[in-house]
Amino acid sequence: MNRKRWMILAVCMLVLLSLAACGKADGGDDSGAAALESALRQVRDKLDEAKHDEAESGSTADDSEPEPEKTPEPAAAAEPEQSAVERIELTRVPSGGDEYAVITGYDAAENTVWSFETPRFVMTEMTSVVELGQRDDRYYYVENTTVVCLDVQTGTRLWENSDYAGRATGFAFGDSALYLCGQYGPDFFAVSYTGETLARIEQFDPNYYWASEIELRGDQALVYLYGGTPNYDDPMIFCVDLHTYAVSSAADTAPAGQSFAEQYRAVLLTYPAEISGYKTEHTLYDIDQDGTPELIVHEDVSYYYIYSFDGEQVIPSEKFYWNYSNGLYAYDGNGLVVHDGGQGFMRFEYVEFYTMTGHQLEWSEELMSSENYTYSEIREYLDTLTPIDNFIPITDDSYLSNS
Repeated sequence: MNRKRWMILAVCMLVLLSLAACGKADGGDDSGAAALESALRQVRDKLDEAKHDEAESGSTADDSEPEPEKTPEPAAAAEPEQSAVERIELTRVPSGGDEYAVITGYDAAENTVWSFETPRFVMTEMTSVVELGQRDDRYYYVENTTVVCLDVQTGTRLWENSDYAGRATGFAFGDSALYLCGQYGPDFFAVSYTGETLARIEQFDPNYYWASEIELRGDQALVYLYGGTPNYDDPMIFCVDLHTYAVSSAADTAPAGQSFAEQYRAVLLTYPAEISGYKTEHTLYDIDQDGTPELIVHEDVSYYYIYSFDGEQVIPSEKFYWNYSNGLYAYDGNGLVVHDGGQGFMRFEYVEFYTMTGHQLEWSEELMSSENYTYSEIREYLDTLTPIDNFIPITDDSYLSNS
């Protein structure tokens, strides 16, 4: 109620009190009661008039008591912007007979942006949590036997695929899929970057096992199996067509009747791209000068393999151990000059001559030896020859593509 109403009401109450007093003084006759009734009507009229005036003015701001000012609530503090993750680290942690991993995303200043622990798994000879790595804005790892994909910036689990059901020993990131193998199976597994299973091959051949590496070459995946072979360092290689997922032995990828380039390309598939830290290399050189070059493969430090083509199929020579990695020289005619030696207490060095016989390379004769010539004389002779030093990685088939 505003101030004006209070004032009218107070005046009216005084009038009523006065009339009431007068009525008592007059002995309570009817004239006093009539006067009181008249005063009450005046009070009601005045109050109605005051209400009408308020309605006409539309505001009581001037007459009403001012409301206390409200203290503005403080604005909510803006959440700090999350730093960008620059690297992810997976740390395996043994715990009694179990193991688990801590996966952490760090920013450029090595501050932790996010981190979590994986579940705990019983420890076995095969690691339970294996890092696969980052590709674009996704991070991949294997948790027990399940492939897991995380968002790099938040660490959020985007998808998981339990169809793999293996312990990762080899993997490769392709253009459209992630490829894995497991030492105890599967021999091959392909999962898309959105988590769908594309292919799963439990076993290529029951005679070979321990799938340990995957290498991508063009539209094929080469899977290296080290169990079941005569020599652990000489794995059995299977090729998987990445379009059809058809499997073949690397040795069978180019049957007889195809061009020498196609058959040489198939031979290269039987070699690992790298061994003992050394890249496997190859070159083409026409040793017998018949118009079709031989394929020379250089593996590890000192192993050489020679392949010839008889017009129908590839014919391999025996494996050669030549100590120097740059000791082959061209010969003007059917043959190859090899600089070898440098081993043993006496460190004898030799210059030997090999020729192609029936499409196979065979030793022919010794040209020079440090037993009969000085090292300077041997070097002077080698300087007159043209070195065969144009080796390229076996993953590069530019020589064969241009043949």
